[in-house]
Amino acid sequence: MTKRPTFVRESTRVREAVDLLHTLEIRHLPVVNAEREIVGMLSDRDLRDVQRDGMESRVCDVMSSNVFAVEEEDEIEDAVELMLENKIGAVPVVDGDGLLVGIISYVDVLRAARFE
Repeated sequence: MTKRPTFVRESTRVREAVDLLHTLEIRHLPVVNAEREIVGMLSDRDLRDVQRDGMESRVCDVMSSNVFAVEEEDEIEDAVELMLENKIGAVPVVDGDGLLVGIISYVDVLRAARFE
């Protein structure tokens, strides 16, 4: 798991999110509300059809709002199963209050498997 992942707020402009994705060389950004609760995920896939004039829209207009998440105490197998079943590349990790504490991507899973 990547702890304390970079995230964006639902009001963040798409242009800012795209800059973050490129700068950090990542493919997924959790989207949170003011309370830091997960409200969506933004991936490079969500941005494929955004036209130039859409870059000033808000992240909430293009993000995936059907978010699958795991809790800190869940097993890695739970996260892998969610990713496989739903054909997604990452899942946010939340604490008992539903607040973002991490993210698990397929890259994290592959890195962990490499050392087993």
